[in-house]
Amino acid sequence: MAGAITIGLHRYAVTLVTAQGETQSPAPTLVQIENAGRAQVAITEIPTGPVGTVSRRIYRSKAEETALYLLATLANNTDTEYTDNTPDGSLGSTRAPVYDSTASIHRISRPHDDWATGGDQPSAGFLLEGRLAVLVGHFLYVSSRGDHEDFLTSPLSFPVFTGKGDRLVGGIYWRQQGWLFKRPRGIYRVDSSNVDTGQWQVHEHTEAVGLAGPLAVTVVKGSDENEFFDDVVFVDPQGSWHRLSKTSAYQEGDVNAASISETTYGKFIRDTVDKRRLPFCQLIYNSSLEELQAGVTQLGSATNDLRIKANLKRLKDYGIRFHHSTYPSCEAMALKQDNDGVIRPVAGGSDGFVRQLDQEIYSHDDAAYSSEFWTYDDDFRDLNPKLALLKKNYHFLVVEGVAVGNWTMAIEVYIDGVLQHTVLEPSLRGQDADVAVTDIGTTDQVHIDPNKPLRVTLRLRGRGHRIAFRGYLNTAGRYFRISRLLVLFSAGGFSGEGT
Repeated sequence: MAGAITIGLHRYAVTLVTAQGETQSPAPTLVQIENAGRAQVAITEIPTGPVGTVSRRIYRSKAEETALYLLATLANNTDTEYTDNTPDGSLGSTRAPVYDSTASIHRISRPHDDWATGGDQPSAGFLLEGRLAVLVGHFLYVSSRGDHEDFLTSPLSFPVFTGKGDRLVGGIYWRQQGWLFKRPRGIYRVDSSNVDTGQWQVHEHTEAVGLAGPLAVTVVKGSDENEFFDDVVFVDPQGSWHRLSKTSAYQEGDVNAASISETTYGKFIRDTVDKRRLPFCQLIYNSSLEELQAGVTQLGSATNDLRIKANLKRLKDYGIRFHHSTYPSCEAMALKQDNDGVIRPVAGGSDGFVRQLDQEIYSHDDAAYSSEFWTYDDDFRDLNPKLALLKKNYHFLVVEGVAVGNWTMAIEVYIDGVLQHTVLEPSLRGQDADVAVTDIGTTDQVHIDPNKPLRVTLRLRGRGHRIAFRGYLNTAGRYFRISRLLVLFSAGGFSGEGT
């Protein structure tokens, strides 16, 4: 049988695709092609997946290589045969998920009769009073206390306002109650205070806002008695971030009562985040940094390649500070305790790697990072509402932080949105730093006392209502640690007074 497959040893693997994503590839099967006259492979007994499998993907390596590339997609869950007659040069560029020995699919051993033989399957789960609670459609199913896979021996289920919303998408245990979220709108609570599960009741909390996806919700435990000391933060189907403790105010007509992102980061989220991929949003709270982090997808992308962060430290002084980064990919996010007992975030990417975040690393794949920050246009109305209308004469900018190196950074000044001619150049060496420079690779690294303070005063010139700054380093691999910027100004009169 003539064929076009390149002569040599090839590897084959099949993955399953569901609404939640693609499974890992199993150990590949080896096939040796030696005769150009018979360079075809008939693949038989292709595995089918469980209920919910929408397609399967066949991957193959090039001759004498190990990397697997997409060969074909079977857009069903029934076909079990495929004939391969594809040369190496015609293989797709898509790589197979990285293989490991962990089972990718595990069925619950004793499912509830409602979903034991097919149909809708659990889409999310959380712990509720020592039991596993799972969500299927508009119903909540609860396992036995002693066996989290046993939903059959003593069946326990609750309909959750079945006439409202599309379906239940997520849940969380908070303040001794189970909280359930629907998409696009609807939040409900399970009163589980009674030891008799037959007395548990489901109540509606609000029908004004819902949840984007099963992992777009997390509990926040602040380090002190601030407004986030004990709360839940979640992302709604439009990308806005909310506090669960404030959602009851929606019933009183305040449409932004629960949102913590609308006033400062709402426009960025609307303009940047792909709403169609929000069901795959990942949200975690890093207690060590007092920071929320969400992995979402940028417009035009197919993976969670944008990480939006909200810092909650010193809320009384600075409020919530949002910022973002585009590395690494965050298809999955979790928290991990390192060898020093420090809790750090980890992210699993679409390339199959799990990366530990919050590290003092300034390069990746031998390419150094570049450093940059922006501040928003500030008219200082938070100090006094009258300052919003007042023109200011700007005099000084004070940069405070930690000394990091014997280099300078550039700070551009924008007054009323207009870039000023003068670019400021503060030194990041700090005050009387004892600097020792050594050449490591291609970048000069400077060893400075890590606690050496940085405080640099720079002259400002200009007049206007608002001021903003953009700081950056021209040399890749250099970095900064700035804690705050102080602006000194004097009142210059109200608009329209000719002053």
